[in-house]
Amino acid sequence: MKQNHSPIEKALDLNKNIMMIAGAGSGKTFTLTKRYCKILDTFAQKLYLHNKQDRKGVQNILVITFTKKAANEMKERIYSELKSAFTKKITLENITNLYPYLYKNKEYQEYLIDTFNQNYISTIDSFCIRLLKEYPLLADIDPNFSIIEDIDLEQKKTELINNNLQKISIKQSQKRIALKNLLQNWGLWQLKKNIRFCLDSSNFYQIMQYFENIKDKSVAQLLEESIQQNPIHNIDEFVNILISKLKQFNHLTTLQIDVPVIYILRQIFSEYEKYQYAKNKHKKECITRNLLLLLGDGKKYYTFTSYHQLGKKSEWGDSLNEYELMKCVLQELIKTLEQIFPYNNINFLHSEYDEIGFQVIKDFAKIVAPIMDKFYSYKEQRQEWEYTDILYKAINFLETHPEQRAELQKRFSHILIDEMQDTNNKQWQLIKNLLTEENSIFLVGDDKQSIYRFRGGDVTVMKQMEMDLKNEYKKELIIIPSQCSWRSDSALISVGFNPFFNKVFSENPDKDYEAKYQEMIMPIERNAKGVMRYYGHFNISLLETNHESKLENKKLEARLVAKKINELEQDEHLQKVIEMENSQREQEGREPLPKYAILTATRKYFQIYKDILEDEGISAYIHSGQGFYERQEIYDVYNLLAFLINQHNEVALLGILRSPIFSLSDTQIFRMKEVDRPSNVVEENEKHLWQNVKNNLPEIAEQLEKWIKLSTIIPLNDLLELIIRSSYWEFGIYADSPDGQAKANINKLIDIAGAFSGKGYGIIDFVDFMERKFECGTIRNGSSSGTIEPLASLKVKTDTVIMTIHSSKGLEFPVVLLPDLNNQFNYSKRESLIINELDNKLQLGCTIQDNNGYNQKMRILERLKQKIIDEEKAENKRLFYVAATRAQHSVCLISQVKLSKQGYLSGFNKPIKNNENSKCIAEWIPYVYNLQQKVVFPDDPTKPITIKPNIEYNDQLDTFWQNNFSIQLYKIDSKEAHISKGVMRNAKGVMRDEVENVIIKKPYLMFPCYSELTVHQILQDVGQETAFFPQAIGGAEYGKLFHKIIEKKLTDWNKHYSQIESFIKKRFHNPYIIENRLKRELYLLKNKNILPSDNAIQFAEKELYHKIRMEGQVIKISGVIDLLYQNHNDDWIIMDFKTDSDKLSCQEIVKRKRYDLQMKIYFWLLNNVYAITAKEAILYFSYFGDIVKINNDEQGIESLLDTKNTKLHK
Repeated sequence: MKQNHSPIEKALDLNKNIMMIAGAGSGKTFTLTKRYCKILDTFAQKLYLHNKQDRKGVQNILVITFTKKAANEMKERIYSELKSAFTKKITLENITNLYPYLYKNKEYQEYLIDTFNQNYISTIDSFCIRLLKEYPLLADIDPNFSIIEDIDLEQKKTELINNNLQKISIKQSQKRIALKNLLQNWGLWQLKKNIRFCLDSSNFYQIMQYFENIKDKSVAQLLEESIQQNPIHNIDEFVNILISKLKQFNHLTTLQIDVPVIYILRQIFSEYEKYQYAKNKHKKECITRNLLLLLGDGKKYYTFTSYHQLGKKSEWGDSLNEYELMKCVLQELIKTLEQIFPYNNINFLHSEYDEIGFQVIKDFAKIVAPIMDKFYSYKEQRQEWEYTDILYKAINFLETHPEQRAELQKRFSHILIDEMQDTNNKQWQLIKNLLTEENSIFLVGDDKQSIYRFRGGDVTVMKQMEMDLKNEYKKELIIIPSQCSWRSDSALISVGFNPFFNKVFSENPDKDYEAKYQEMIMPIERNAKGVMRYYGHFNISLLETNHESKLENKKLEARLVAKKINELEQDEHLQKVIEMENSQREQEGREPLPKYAILTATRKYFQIYKDILEDEGISAYIHSGQGFYERQEIYDVYNLLAFLINQHNEVALLGILRSPIFSLSDTQIFRMKEVDRPSNVVEENEKHLWQNVKNNLPEIAEQLEKWIKLSTIIPLNDLLELIIRSSYWEFGIYADSPDGQAKANINKLIDIAGAFSGKGYGIIDFVDFMERKFECGTIRNGSSSGTIEPLASLKVKTDTVIMTIHSSKGLEFPVVLLPDLNNQFNYSKRESLIINELDNKLQLGCTIQDNNGYNQKMRILERLKQKIIDEEKAENKRLFYVAATRAQHSVCLISQVKLSKQGYLSGFNKPIKNNENSKCIAEWIPYVYNLQQKVVFPDDPTKPITIKPNIEYNDQLDTFWQNNFSIQLYKIDSKEAHISKGVMRNAKGVMRDEVENVIIKKPYLMFPCYSELTVHQILQDVGQETAFFPQAIGGAEYGKLFHKIIEKKLTDWNKHYSQIESFIKKRFHNPYIIENRLKRELYLLKNKNILPSDNAIQFAEKELYHKIRMEGQVIKISGVIDLLYQNHNDDWIIMDFKTDSDKLSCQEIVKRKRYDLQMKIYFWLLNNVYAITAKEAILYFSYFGDIVKINNDEQGIESLLDTKNTKLHK
């Protein structure tokens, strides 16, 4: 074996206990597989040489993985490796070196195949379940126990909380007094939330023990214990030094000088008098804290010597000498104080609110402890447990039954732990109970890839494992760093990962939860792999965005993502390498990889990325990761059900009307309410939105009333099935998600509703259940049930996948794009109650309310919160490391930036000392590459400007830095998305964006709240009739489909049938009717011969807008032209496609719906935005195959919107 394989070679030494620190792409699964099979080979060797009867096999090797998916993959890899060894599919040299006795012993081969399903390769949860079912009587558990279902769990928690609080509030007792105190400090909603936090917590049993421990302790005892935990012992020294230095200025306190420092001196001497009479440590700490607040900013720094505190020299008058003396003394004093008492230790000191806080905690324990006991009893009675319970019961069984523990220790002669960085102390405690000095252990993981704190993962356990193995079990532990990356290309490693992460990660981390970066290397053997080599590329693309709307800026960023993908598509060498590698994967029976992965920390902007990419002709798929209860279609179902049980819920009704069920616009809803506006307050109270719907939308009201009746008769899942299969939703909700994700999610929700109905729960219970799920969308620290529900699974093959970084763990992609880097870190904001480990023990802190009604924090709460934030900062670095290292060949970092007035990247023109206080990942970039120079963004969006990093690098890598690394500046004009060629610029070469003053005799705007009007909103207000109810089946969505086909130039049915069919199947549940209509209409369109030639300058689906001022208000009028082109006479022509199927003549449709006005507004917009005068507009009615032409009479917007020419809605 070659020298570069030395980490793997060491990992296969079965005589050693090994901890392998396996970096990204270093082949840990490969190594685990080889070690597992090597262990089996030693078992085969003993049988072959000594003919022992006690055969060992897969049941004697315990493998713990983090996920079920990883466990299944491990089983497949091991079984495949064994079969290859048995059948000579591995070279003879490898068989001889690795598994010689597996190859020789045919009888043992058969034994392994027959017993392979008895293996112990599983998650920690699955192992605990198997262990308890093997010893049910000794573990004191029903052998038929099950894992409690989420539905029952949530329902019981709510029931317990409500019932217990209600009983306490009625009965006079000490608990009632405690409840009153809690309500005064937290309120009912926050109290319930804190109780649920305890019930949900993965530290459920530790919390119960904590409450049991403090039950009989007084507040004074709790304060004393808290002070003993305080690592600061020099408070008296601090106060004495402070006062001795300041006494010389005591006489100044009588001077009438109006500067802050004099006032502070008076306060300090006043607090010192209290300090002298303080009788206990708690009181001294409170006073010392007050002194620190006087001396500093309350957080990190002493500010006593600042200019603002000392004031101006002129303010001191005749006491100027005193000013100079005080300034020198104070500066010297602050240096001394920093040495003996750093200011940030203020969080270690008690405040006067701690005593009140501990009383609140004792009161909380009186209320929550009985609820937790009852919740445990409920699970015990039903023998339905959570995974937290299973783990604790397994640990308890092992620790209380030494004979069975010894039996298991003997059984598992080898223990292998995968992803050890994602385990926690309790899981490690279970593993330790299976260890002896005889059996071997193999640990593999990477502290830089620990990203599952929200699931209870604790990266600090890695160091605990190392200490325990050396100290408790006297095991010699070999630590093997594996820095070889078998995934990423050499240039990507050399000029991308190593320089970047060397700066991002702490060089000498002083906290257990911080990781140190080990430089990656590419093994020499990879150069010989395959026929072609791609050396990799690391790109940073910075996009200037100055739009006020964050959403618009995000759309521009999505355009840049699409631009980068299109650029990569033009890299022929990269595409050939990807094609070759995917072909090789298919030959090996593996799925080919998507070319591009867009990874972000959250799902917030997934749909925007997907929509923009598809608009640019790039097929993209949103990976079915987490976030089921964050999807819009799930909210739509919730709104519907919430309204069915309460017709006064106007928020829910509004959601239904706006959803794809009925698809009403805000304008329609607003006008409906205006038409039926009550004349007085009494009438307004009586007439709510539901009554408005009944009066103005009888069809919708009739349908809703039918569903209301059905909701009390038929099961919930049948009700949803009926509603969702109705024509109202058929062409709406599924069409919003052409990839079928919405449809799959709805079907999954119906299944959940079916399980809910099967347990006897009704629609009200299900609505409450969904509300709690929405609350759990933000994962809470320490919560076991905070895991977000996964989306329904879909199998979709596309070249581009959009997914969260957490979902990408364990995967790899040829190209990784990382946008959204300017999104600010969202640190934990939970404050009213925090329960977490601190100083090696579980501690609890809370907020309390002072006499003025303001929230105040216990000292312990501040420390707990700061620890959580520090841990989250460290995990943000690890999360980004995981994201970037998914790449094989190319990484592209994409971030929005702004230029300061001086021409610097905003916020980057200041010296950057470290990245610890960065607000987002984007701020790491200037820190890493020292980007402090002035920059200029390009005027031409098609030509980015490249800038060089200001860093020193190895001359040997000079070629890589020149050819395989780039920082590019982009500027995508928001208009570029609409007009991509230069032919439509006005005389100045830029698009107009100024405001035009317009005077209209009678104000056009009915809705002053609007600052933007689309052309279609205008038509709704001036048309003779505007239907509230949706169009006939297929109408609205058919129109979208027809316009998409025109935009993509897929008008030849025979030539483009496969693509058209794909569009239809993605949008419609029953495509056959739609196919027949579309086929007929495309043949009609082809025979009309009205479409421009391919050589003509043309723009499809292009948006225009212009700003006008009416009565002091700026209004933006916008519209989208279906097709704009130049004919053979160089005249500009507007084409608009109408899919109306009304039983009217086309001329009558134009007149009634005012399509002529629509075209004239388009004429006006074109002239004002691009200085283009269109000759005419052609309206093509696809259903009839008729044409209506409208000439441009060049009217101004004043005449178009004048009330003399339009019939405004009254």
